[in-house]
Amino acid sequence: MIDSIFGAPILKCEMPGHKEIKEQFSSFINDSTIFKNSSSQWECNCETTHNSHEENNQLPWDIFFENIQGPLQAYLNYLGMAPDDLKNLSGSAWANKYSQYQHQDVHSHGGGNNLVSCAYVLDLPDNDPNCGQFMFYNSALNWFPTHIIEKFYGVGNNGKLFNPLLQEGEIVFFPSNLDHYVTYNKTEKLRVSISANFALDVLASQQQT
Repeated sequence: MIDSIFGAPILKCEMPGHKEIKEQFSSFINDSTIFKNSSSQWECNCETTHNSHEENNQLPWDIFFENIQGPLQAYLNYLGMAPDDLKNLSGSAWANKYSQYQHQDVHSHGGGNNLVSCAYVLDLPDNDPNCGQFMFYNSALNWFPTHIIEKFYGVGNNGKLFNPLLQEGEIVFFPSNLDHYVTYNKTEKLRVSISANFALDVLASQQQT
């Protein structure tokens, strides 16, 4: 269902083929050679395959991209993207692991030609919200340090924050410029997610006009 967050359209739905995707990724999750500590470009201490191209390429991305096409097309059609431009989209994805006390601070994926991004919950034990939650953030009024904003506002939708309440097997699509973050994992359970960006080849798009 399409919803509106801070005036931006988002689509939250079940990820097709979730059981099969999780099965194919499961053998890689505990491989310490694939996941690396995240960069220090912003407040973030989870383990990720982002910016580790060789390791990231070992993951079974074919099944992920095959299954994501349906909901992605539905979202892009809602946005009114021209059919010719749909042919010029390219996707890139990576996996993230959140152990106890790990999180991600507020950020967006709006660099380059990224148009649409998504977050997919691959593994959320018992659907326990204490394992960490994906949150949207409205940075228009940034009064407090973003990585501890929960201490002031709590979790929910109060004008600055919106919690889409993602469960295991669910995915949310959103404009790449929309700020978001992941709260601290307060448990000893492991939370695993996949993020992806979809960018437009501007030059190819211009040649078709």
